[in-house]
Amino acid sequence: MTDRSVQRSSGSLWLQAAIVTAFFSALMIRQSLQHGRLALPPTFDDVSYLNQGGYYLSIFDTQGFTGLLNTYLAGPPHAPISTGAAFAGLALFGVHDWIGAVTNAVILLFFSRLFLTVARDLTIAQSTLLLSALWCGPYIGMTLIWFRPDMLAALLVAIGTVYIVTRTDWVANRRAQIIGGIFCGLSLWGKPTIFPLTLALYGIAVLLTSLPAAFNREYKKILYAAIVLFGLAITVSLPYYAFSLDSVVSYIYDVVFGSQADIWVHPLPLVETLNFYLTGYYGKISIGWWVYGAPVVALLAFMTLWIGADITALRRALLVVALVLIAYVAVTIPTFKGPHGFPFAATLLVSTALAVTVIARSLPRIYSTAFCALILAVSLWQFEWEFTIAHSYVTTAQANSRHALVDEMTEVIGDSVENKTILFSTSSNYSNFLTLEFQYRQKGLPLPRWSVLHLSADFGEHEREIQKADIVVAYTPEFTEVIPNLPTASAEFRQRFVDAVKQSGLFSDPALIPDPVLGGGILIFKRIGVR
Repeated sequence: MTDRSVQRSSGSLWLQAAIVTAFFSALMIRQSLQHGRLALPPTFDDVSYLNQGGYYLSIFDTQGFTGLLNTYLAGPPHAPISTGAAFAGLALFGVHDWIGAVTNAVILLFFSRLFLTVARDLTIAQSTLLLSALWCGPYIGMTLIWFRPDMLAALLVAIGTVYIVTRTDWVANRRAQIIGGIFCGLSLWGKPTIFPLTLALYGIAVLLTSLPAAFNREYKKILYAAIVLFGLAITVSLPYYAFSLDSVVSYIYDVVFGSQADIWVHPLPLVETLNFYLTGYYGKISIGWWVYGAPVVALLAFMTLWIGADITALRRALLVVALVLIAYVAVTIPTFKGPHGFPFAATLLVSTALAVTVIARSLPRIYSTAFCALILAVSLWQFEWEFTIAHSYVTTAQANSRHALVDEMTEVIGDSVENKTILFSTSSNYSNFLTLEFQYRQKGLPLPRWSVLHLSADFGEHEREIQKADIVVAYTPEFTEVIPNLPTASAEFRQRFVDAVKQSGLFSDPALIPDPVLGGGILIFKRIGVR
């Protein structure tokens, strides 16, 4: 069996984590800059968090810490951790398309270090092989390249809940309760709009880990442990929710039940519902082939614990499996589906990584190293570049054509946009108002006022905004890169909007920016007298 007596220093673990993180981050960012997501203009939802971080940075540059605090208190950001990461990245490295990925790499360094803490009794070679296997899985690649809170928040939920479930002395171990409470609080910061799911999964974890104490009728200890965890979680997250709970709840209601439900909520057939986070689109990009490999690893871990007659660990392993299954059910049942369901994928990833270390440390050293190499080989076999999994290989011509559209839009609209209102009736993937805003930030130019009605099917509202706009951006009916699920995306709606702008008599003849690759074009209307 692997020698558990060799305990490595914290510094060596940090160095190991840094080398592995830097190596794989450099490979993935380089490929993405050439042929993936980063080769294209930054777009939804990544660019919204980058722009929000840029907004807070501009406040900091002009008003200092007091202005930053007042701006936060007036309306905390939608995703505070992502906005904070964008703020730090932009402040340190400047405004670049790759800034989100580099910032994510720094954050993922801490998760790499945390895994090495779990695997610290393995040899350097063994733990490096396993950490490399983690990095070759689709979830980490996606977390690195996408700049949005869903993946990191889900990792916090997964690590916190798995940690709680694996504590054999949970109800008596105050330190474990405090650690669990801190993770729960950070999870609530990570993705505020899934806070009901976050609290539910932590509640399930507490319930599962408290089952042995419940059988012994230690109800008071269970209650105290829960109070410590959730009390600390509330304390940690209070600086955010004290100023934003109303807006978060309103957002959840609007998206799931209210005015935006028709856009985001789509009931699916039963089979498609069951596979959505397994082999469907979101399962493919977050779990990949590990949807088949994880059960095999779990079975091997159970066999290892059974052979070793470690009944306590075996029971805890069953609780981890129960947690994974409950996480799957919790994200599968709702008809509102998307990346906010990643806590299941993250919990599967974390539990599988934990199971692999259990197997590795149970084997003689040479067999343990061979097993770790096998895990890496499987991970390499299933490896795909992040954007290739989700979409396709991006050619240089495709990337250049998308950047050219944004560059031409910026050139036609001009640099003198301060105090001007620019109206967008709908949105496209790579030539939308947020991408333009990021472009203006890169150039260090003042920003316009944006009027964006892509979620509104009320044409009267569009007509009223036309009257107020200085510049109007419209997409021709033949333009194919609009976001299709928006109520303003149809060719008929776009044609009606173009006609309304022309008939208003307020604007000069539009400049047409053709899309030579996908067809159609973008029309830029300027109010008569606006240069």
